[in-house]
Amino acid sequence: MSTQNFKDISAAIQSMVVSIGLIIAAGWAAYEFTANRYDSLDLNIDAKQIAVQDDKYVVSIKLHAKNDGNEELRVPLNEHSIVLSLADFLDSGVLKKSDYQVRSSLYSFAFPRLEQGTAAPSGSITVQPGADKTFQYLVKVSKPGLYLVEFISPAESELFYWGAQTYVYIN
Repeated sequence: MSTQNFKDISAAIQSMVVSIGLIIAAGWAAYEFTANRYDSLDLNIDAKQIAVQDDKYVVSIKLHAKNDGNEELRVPLNEHSIVLSLADFLDSGVLKKSDYQVRSSLYSFAFPRLEQGTAAPSGSITVQPGADKTFQYLVKVSKPGLYLVEFISPAESELFYWGAQTYVYIN
């Protein structure tokens, strides 16, 4: 085998090894990009009575959304996303929702407003990876008492729901 043949064979082997290495690296990068994507949204609700206006109690609701995942999340909103339910204690001491409920109805992303009995346009909030956002709502309720405040929204895949809940006492 001559020196030139040896160089040619070595160059061909080197080209094949580099090509195979590039194909493996591209495959690994594609796998890492798709397999290691995950949804993780941390939701919390704070609610408190802030005023009494026109014989109704004004409740401030703050929805805190933090995206702990590594992909953008879109959280759909509709007329059932935020619900305040007056809670009643049964004689057995069990807490249950009463029939009196106030549902979210009108969204304005600067300062959403909630009123009972109006249809809501649909919308959504988008939370980027690592972002921490707070959305504030106001709602008027006509009865004092203990309220269960719930946020429920289907995830974009609709296989599960995003949700959070808290209690607030209105007097």
